[in-house]
Amino acid sequence: FGALSVFSGGCTIEAAERVCNSDDDGRLDTLDALTALTDHSLVRCARSNLDQTRFHMLETIHEFAAEMLAPDERATLQRRHALYFVDLGASMGTRFTEDPDLAEVAETEHDNLRAALRWSLEGGEAAAGLRLGAALWRFWMLKSHLAEGRRWLTDLLALPAATELGPERARALLALGSVTYWQNDFRSTRRYYDESLRVFTELGDELGMAQAV
Repeated sequence: FGALSVFSGGCTIEAAERVCNSDDDGRLDTLDALTALTDHSLVRCARSNLDQTRFHMLETIHEFAAEMLAPDERATLQRRHALYFVDLGASMGTRFTEDPDLAEVAETEHDNLRAALRWSLEGGEAAAGLRLGAALWRFWMLKSHLAEGRRWLTDLLALPAATELGPERARALLALGSVTYWQNDFRSTRRYYDESLRVFTELGDELGMAQAV
């Protein structure tokens, strides 16, 4: 019950299984636990517009659940939550324009994706944040979240640790150039693409160089 409070905007069964249980913890059957919580009206179950089962809490219950976690428990769960959604976002990546349903999935999970970006930014986890931000730019474009995406990428690239992350930084710069392109800010677009090309060239990444060119 407490572990579910790390989600924002609800979750799927798969997400609950991955985040709420550690890899070596077989004590809790996720579906049984969710069913019990639903039976006691602590969690609500609904179908998404993609016919996907999702579980969520009313805000007051969500706040109560959060209070049940010790600080170290919350930190561990937030990390697992963030890394799960970094992987989810990265898995969709370039496929956003090929599969329209993926943009709907990301829109449904938008608050969780935001939480993962916020965790990366506030915790200085530049690699995870840049990886997720670089993967989401097409979603931000398709769903008209360009201004928000620009803020996330700009802030993540400004992290001190981001300067040492060549491949991740180059891809995030490429994504930021694409975001500013769709905002018709072509001066910024060229600046970000140029910097991306410079980093890709230093890395000898020919595919990245071609994309930047």
